[in-house]
Amino acid sequence: MTGMDVKKQSLRTAMLTNMIDRLKTISLWHLLWISLVLAEFFTAVMNTVMGLIWWGRIDRDLILIGTVDAFIVALFVSGIIILILRGIRNYERRSEERIKKLAQELKTILDTLTVGVSFIKDRRVQWANAANSTIFGGGLEETMDLETSTLYADEDGYKRVGTEGYAQLAKGEAYTTEMEMKRKDGTRFWCSLIGRAINPGNLAEGSIWMLQDITERKQVEELIRRSLSEKEVLLKEIHHRVKNNMQVVSSLLMLQSKYIRDDTVRAIFNESRNRIHSMSLIHEKLYGSADLAHIDFSEYAGVLVKELGGMYNRPDIAFSVNMPGIPLDINTGIPCGLIINELVSNSLKHAFTEDGKGTIIVGLCEDHEGRYVLTVEDDGIGFPADLDFRDTSSLGLQLVTTLATQLNGTIELFTGGLSTAQGTVFKITFPGPPMKGA
Repeated sequence: MTGMDVKKQSLRTAMLTNMIDRLKTISLWHLLWISLVLAEFFTAVMNTVMGLIWWGRIDRDLILIGTVDAFIVALFVSGIIILILRGIRNYERRSEERIKKLAQELKTILDTLTVGVSFIKDRRVQWANAANSTIFGGGLEETMDLETSTLYADEDGYKRVGTEGYAQLAKGEAYTTEMEMKRKDGTRFWCSLIGRAINPGNLAEGSIWMLQDITERKQVEELIRRSLSEKEVLLKEIHHRVKNNMQVVSSLLMLQSKYIRDDTVRAIFNESRNRIHSMSLIHEKLYGSADLAHIDFSEYAGVLVKELGGMYNRPDIAFSVNMPGIPLDINTGIPCGLIINELVSNSLKHAFTEDGKGTIIVGLCEDHEGRYVLTVEDDGIGFPADLDFRDTSSLGLQLVTTLATQLNGTIELFTGGLSTAQGTVFKITFPGPPMKGA
């Protein structure tokens, strides 16, 4: 079929459709009148034709018979046309009724929703359900044909939806945001807004928007945020006071030790002071940390071993802290801090000669099974072979064993060192943090 044939066929179809539409607007009485006119027309035609056929003569009987036949044919054709048009009209009426029923059912469903639904075209409200009107504090009539700029709490929100919102709709994606809107009486409220275009290729056809009042949720979130802020301040104050109290105890022990003449007793006082200080340092780090539940244990361990070196007056001993940025909570940090305090103090007292140089290495890492491994090693003279660190009168080693058990861990002793040819290594292995999602 050529282009001209297609064009002619389209023209015929359009003319036929137009004719049917015109006929559907004609009443049945008009159709009956048209049928009678058609009958007269066919009668005249038959008269002429029959007269010509009969040798050019006009036979009245033949004309009468032809007239009756033509009239019957005309009535029959008219009746068929009437029945066809009546069927079309009934079908249209039923379709219109069904469409109206479906529209009413859809409206009822949308009006029962607590979420506001509206149809926006050219940035004006073309239709809205009852909930949408209630949220904005007006009736349905007041909402219709309303300029959407009057619904936003500020111009920035209106512009944001007009730019990034409609840009996302043009991609065929839903646009979701939270912003402040404005009711009829001028009061502001928070809402969750979701929009989707009717036809992403042509935004002029309009878009559907769903809106939900989330003011109460925002107020609850703000209350929770304030409550958390207050608790953070309170927790900081607790850490600060615990640290101060421990420092007071440490200072009292230091003052008391000055009146002690026995060197052994004075050393016991100083060791107790160091233990208290190691715990106080944890609370000091938590007080100054943005995360009140965890501390940067690498930074803490570095400060602790440096202060221990100063307390024992051993500037000739080098310290190395090898651990990544592992955050530990207070329940793990305090036992680990006490263990480091005891083992480093033990190395400073017993592993090196008074004028000899040495190195103490403190490490914390995770093994392939996700467990924490805490190591304290030195390159000193080595741990006595005939001494069982698990069964000794030393309070420090007893404390280390107890703390390892508290961490649900195991403790091992290696002589010769892990990274040195001589010395001692204590290795404490304990469970790491629980896996996320476990």
